Amino acid sequence: MLRQEAQAFSLEELDLEQLGAASRILEMLDEAAAAIPDEKAAEAPRSPWLAMRLDRARRSMVAFLDGARGMGKTSILLTLMRDFDKEVADKQVAPTLADEEADPERKRLLGEVWEKIKLLRDRVIW
Repeated sequence: MLRQEAQAFSLEELDLEQLGAASRILEMLDEAAAAIPDEKAAEAPRSPWLAMRLDRARRSMVAFLDGARGMGKTSILLTLMRDFDKEVADKQVAPTLADEEADPERKRLLGEVWEKIKLLRDRVIW
């Protein structure tokens, strides 16, 4: 069971570290989606020798999200999961920050995360 405080937030509510983590998670999802072979390559016959060889270019698809209790690890994932939902996506508008409170780095990351989510929505099922 999730702790009561673990919940999805709007992207604007995530702090700089959380936005950075979300951006890195989205980069990993993009790399994983790009690494999936196309259907034609998957159907091509392979020799037993090639099947036994180690794929030295293979990369790990494991991610660790580390932080102290209450830092927002679960909330980051819940936020991304919600933002990948097609029904939610149809109702969303680009996130914005009030200019007077906008740290330039936070504003840049917010835009970057939003663009990555839009690009990945059609390629990743969460």
